[in-house]
Amino acid sequence: MTRISPHVRIARAGLSALLLGISACAGSGHVSSENYEPDYWSVFLDKLGSFSSPRVADLNADGVQDIVLGAGRLEFMATDSAVVALDGKSGMMLWNVRARDQIFGSAAFHDLNADGTLDVIIGGRSAVLLAIDGMHGSILWEYLPDSVSSREAGLYEFFNPQIIPDQDGDGVGELLTGRRGSSWSSAAGRAG
Repeated sequence: MTRISPHVRIARAGLSALLLGISACAGSGHVSSENYEPDYWSVFLDKLGSFSSPRVADLNADGVQDIVLGAGRLEFMATDSAVVALDGKSGMMLWNVRARDQIFGSAAFHDLNADGTLDVIIGGRSAVLLAIDGMHGSILWEYLPDSVSSREAGLYEFFNPQIIPDQDGDGVGELLTGRRGSSWSSAAGRAG
């Protein structure tokens, strides 16, 4: 049996930095001097921080769970690595996806494009909600494109999505997620 335990440490020095390490203990699950063979890797993602919990799925069909997490820089700052997928064997980046703001949600997985690989659904600040091809890292769909201002639309954040059973009889499961919207508008003296 192999146990895998992710360890995430966020260090702050000006901008955030993210250090992600994975350790696996091969053997019967009992650690002793006879059966303990440590095998680990760590990855440093410079100038990134994360409030996202790492989630795992085999994205490259090698039989090892890979790691997906949301990340970001300062609030309201775009980054090319807002969603990161790391190879579970080596820690090498499988792919990364840009977003206009921090991705603090944790990924849900579902094979959206029927290619046999789980795809990633994840959300964050500035109304970012993305569906990402799990194998290639390309965006399948995006809730609110960059051309629309999330603040002007009164949309702020998407939280952790969940896949639930089919609710409308079309044979396809549904996506359920919470979001925070324009609750500030009445406090600001606007109708809302």
